[in-house]
Amino acid sequence: AERRLVLRDLESARLSVEERQTEITFFNSPESQQDIDLAGVAQEAALREKTQADERLVLAIRLDAAERATDQYATHMAAILEHGTALGLHDGHCPLCDAARSAKEFGDAIAAAQERLADHGVKLATAAEALARARSAVAEAERTLTSAQSRYAAFQSRREALQQELKEVQETYDRHGFQAPANDAKLAQTLLFTERENLVRLER
Repeated sequence: AERRLVLRDLESARLSVEERQTEITFFNSPESQQDIDLAGVAQEAALREKTQADERLVLAIRLDAAERATDQYATHMAAILEHGTALGLHDGHCPLCDAARSAKEFGDAIAAAQERLADHGVKLATAAEALARARSAVAEAERTLTSAQSRYAAFQSRREALQQELKEVQETYDRHGFQAPANDAKLAQTLLFTERENLVRLER
């Protein structure tokens, strides 16, 4: 009766190994190690890319802030130029700086200043666009990193679960003095068949 209970316990442990045979085969194959290594490399690469994307975002934020600060000054200058243009020359002098100017010189100076301000508007738009791209790149890098970490963690979790299962099976085998490796369900089945035959002979 005691041997029957032992055999039942051993068979239960063997079946749990048999159910995980696909996992055992996978983790014993060179392909599995290659997949795990690639997942680890992908995780490291994604982490580096995320760090670089964060750095680029910080730089883009600073540039955008600088352009916006300059834009306040440019807006103020635009208002002054508009006011000066409306006033026109006063007795041959610029109404803004009181310098002696001809009408052509005054008009050229106003046009040049307005052109510079227009260029600043382009720079501001470019900085805003660069900032949007940097934010998008950070979001994409974060998604890639999360995916890579999940994939690598899944491999690790599967391997740890398998190792824990095999450890418990081996402890069961050792407890009953059963000489079979925990990860070989077929050999265990053969040895258990022999044990059952011995039990039958004993009962007879």
